[in-house]
Amino acid sequence: MDNPNFTEEIEDYSSYSEEYMRSYDEDSNSYEPDDRYDAPVLWIKKTFKVKKEDIIEKLHETFEEANIPDVEVLELYITTNKEKDHAYILLNSSEGSHLLLDGTITVIVETEDGEERNLWFEKADHLKPQEHQDPFVLYIWKLPRNSPAAQVAEELRLKICEWCPIIDIYVPQDDQGKGLCIGWAKITFQYEFDTQKCVYLLNYNYFMKKEIRAGFCNTDRIYKKKETKNKGRKSHSRDNAKSKIKTGNKQYKKSYKRDSQNNKGKRSNNWTIVQRK
Repeated sequence: MDNPNFTEEIEDYSSYSEEYMRSYDEDSNSYEPDDRYDAPVLWIKKTFKVKKEDIIEKLHETFEEANIPDVEVLELYITTNKEKDHAYILLNSSEGSHLLLDGTITVIVETEDGEERNLWFEKADHLKPQEHQDPFVLYIWKLPRNSPAAQVAEELRLKICEWCPIIDIYVPQDDQGKGLCIGWAKITFQYEFDTQKCVYLLNYNYFMKKEIRAGFCNTDRIYKKKETKNKGRKSHSRDNAKSKIKTGNKQYKKSYKRDSQNNKGKRSNNWTIVQRK
């Protein structure tokens, strides 16, 4: 799906992301196919607990043996859920991705037990935006709050532009004027395909040494910094001997006197204020 606001919005950001835009054919009034940007995210059904770097190395070796040395892994996310054993991978080539999907190229990895296993690939396309979500806007949260917003925006741009073109990146700053990220960001894309791609690759992945979340942006919700409510101190009864009061900079404690002669064991109406040491 093409973003209906793409033409209007891209004019304001052409200088910002011009080098990452798709080639435009004026004769056909459309964007030319791009082998890099058209590459889909692939779902590896089972990794057999093989390490990330070993899978990447084996993929490179397999494509070199097939005389396609230019195919590289742009991103590989292996789930951190111990009960599952799948991964999402993105190559820099749509053609190379389809060679894995149709079984033309088979990747065999070695497990910790020394067994050889085939990696099975499928196109990851089960994530779809709901009715209340914008298919062209990615919402990212749990971003590092102690980092400058400008740095977070630049790091996101450098990372995501390797996968797909970007129209706009919005990383809000704190209201204290320090220019710090408040933990979330919005990124606008030309195609729903690109938004979906980033959801697979960023959700539960690590960014700037922090695990983040990502998904289609809700259109019926206003994202803002949570306000801290002042719950205050709980009020105490006048008859509570442990209640406290403040006078100036000194803190006092109520202490009831007991009448040891006439009202033994009962509280008297008379009480004194004893200064806490």
